[in-house]
Amino acid sequence: MLEHVHIVNFVLIDDVDIDFGPGLNILTGETGAGKSIILGSINLALGAKADKNYIRKGADYAYIEMVFSIDNEKQKEVLQSLDIYPDDNLIVISRKIMENKSIARVCGEAVSNHNLKLISSIFLDVYGQRDYQVLLRNEMHISILDDYIGTDLNSTLSDYKNAYEDYLKVKSALADCEAMLKNKDKEMSLLEYQIDEIEKANLHKGEEEEIKAFLDVAENSKKILDVLNKVNFNLKDNNVSVSSLMNDSLKEVSMISDISKDLNEIYKGLSDADAILSDIGRKCDIVAESLDLDPASLEEARERYNLIDELERKYGNTIDDVLLYLNKIKADYDKFTDIENLYNETNLKLKKAFDKLQTKGNKLTELRKKKALLLEKEIIKVLKELNFNDSRFQISISPLDDYGQDGIDDVVFLVATNKGEDLKEVSFVASGGELSRIMLAIKSVTADNDNTGTLIFDEIDSGISGNAAWSVGKKLKEIASNHQVLCITHLPQIAAMSDKHFYILKEEEKGKTVTHINVLDEEGIFEEIARLSGGGASSKLQMESAKELRERAKEF
Repeated sequence: MLEHVHIVNFVLIDDVDIDFGPGLNILTGETGAGKSIILGSINLALGAKADKNYIRKGADYAYIEMVFSIDNEKQKEVLQSLDIYPDDNLIVISRKIMENKSIARVCGEAVSNHNLKLISSIFLDVYGQRDYQVLLRNEMHISILDDYIGTDLNSTLSDYKNAYEDYLKVKSALADCEAMLKNKDKEMSLLEYQIDEIEKANLHKGEEEEIKAFLDVAENSKKILDVLNKVNFNLKDNNVSVSSLMNDSLKEVSMISDISKDLNEIYKGLSDADAILSDIGRKCDIVAESLDLDPASLEEARERYNLIDELERKYGNTIDDVLLYLNKIKADYDKFTDIENLYNETNLKLKKAFDKLQTKGNKLTELRKKKALLLEKEIIKVLKELNFNDSRFQISISPLDDYGQDGIDDVVFLVATNKGEDLKEVSFVASGGELSRIMLAIKSVTADNDNTGTLIFDEIDSGISGNAAWSVGKKLKEIASNHQVLCITHLPQIAAMSDKHFYILKEEEKGKTVTHINVLDEEGIFEEIARLSGGGASSKLQMESAKELRERAKEF
């Protein structure tokens, strides 16, 4: 239930707090007083498109905050799926609109507009003039029927959707097979060429690095040889070579090494250094000899490296990638080799998948047709209560050209609002006022099947008066026995039904126009009903009539 709304700097509103109550909450006021502004602020908080023009002139931002109490487990489940855990069964939804951006929060945490709309949809439904136009779109009628069926539809629709997804997968696989058959010869020729090119190269892992290391040494052989010769000269060939100096040092230290432990360690260190220098000299000789490269071997290495580079440019960034690609195209080649059998097998699978889809679809259609008969009866009953005394209503269910996400059923609402008329699609029959009453009839029948706690009706009284208005008021009151209802109205018959009544007015304050919302007491309700009746509160006759209307509503 919507407990509280706080609106700041929104169009004509400076700062307003509204505490809604259970049952039927009525909002009235002069034309242009700001009733639609309040509804607009609520829609904005629920995820409608933000616009800087909503910000009151002279303000930096507009702010709307709504507090809902949680009514059922379904609402808790949706919140928990989004990691939202409210305290004390209360959820706070807010939205701040600034010049170039808006920020939405739920329980203090920023949320995306998508999640904001998802959360809002489980707490509140808004039915304005545009929403009644849903009835004019035949493709929406199936949703209304399915909402009415409710939980009874869940498993049947789920089974159908699973069968539909399986069918689409097999259908896609068959299309792939057909494409492969069509291009079989061309594709196999290409695959044969690629497989042959890669296999002839006889690649092995790490080969590229080995060849690159070899070529790096070969291309720098002169520089390397010059350095090694200099090292050897310093070690062995120089008049004062490192080796000769090391030998002299060893001879001298050997004569005193046994005098103390420290001297012995010096001797061992010199011996180790001499061994290291000898090993370095040998390695220099070995490396220098290896640099005497065979030109043919060098050319072969370069050609091999270029071949590997070309294959990597074609089939992958590394040898590992090329070998993985080879395995893939071999598997593809095998598929093409057996494509006729694969096509036949997939075609058979498609037939089985379609048979299953058809079975599940027929079960779904049977359930919809069965429930549609019940919905028809209930809607006709309510339409008569709403002064459509000679009305007829029928739900037509016929097959579409092909199966879709929700079945193969084309659901269309047909109506005849006057005696002697043929049943026609709603879009061809209903006027604006009739449309709002038909939607009210549908909602009154389906409301108990949804988990939405609050319903808002705007322009529900469009094009009606007299007994029809009284009937609409009674129906709103009836819905309000199980839901919180907010209704913007201009009709005294509907206003008389209120459990809580808000009067909206515009006033001039300090040179600017401001919208205020006042909660009416019982005397104020009488006066407002009188005003709506056309005589104004000063008319004694109208006041008596207003009290009588209010008493009559209370009896209901």
